[in-house]
Amino acid sequence: MDDLQALKAAAARQVAHLHQYDGMFTNYVTVKIKHEIRTKMGLAFAANEIAIAEPTSNAIEEGPYAGQHQRTVWSMKNQVNTTLFETDLEVLQRKMNRCL
Repeated sequence: MDDLQALKAAAARQVAHLHQYDGMFTNYVTVKIKHEIRTKMGLAFAANEIAIAEPTSNAIEEGPYAGQHQRTVWSMKNQVNTTLFETDLEVLQRKMNRCL
């Protein structure tokens, strides 16, 4: 089992009792968090942590962050999805696809 599949399986186990999460991680990709991320729940991601995230990012259309992109990332520590700026992470799977 590769890292991506292991992370998806671990995340699925964390929410196995919550059926609204069934199949949620199927298309997630691996990302590397560039620096420590803290939320109101505490430490969500350590620097250089490998995590799983939705395969696409979303552009912020209005407000002070308009034009920036954000991506939903699963926090194994907090066991919730967390929205991060695209600049806070590096998508690893994209690099692998370029080599194929």
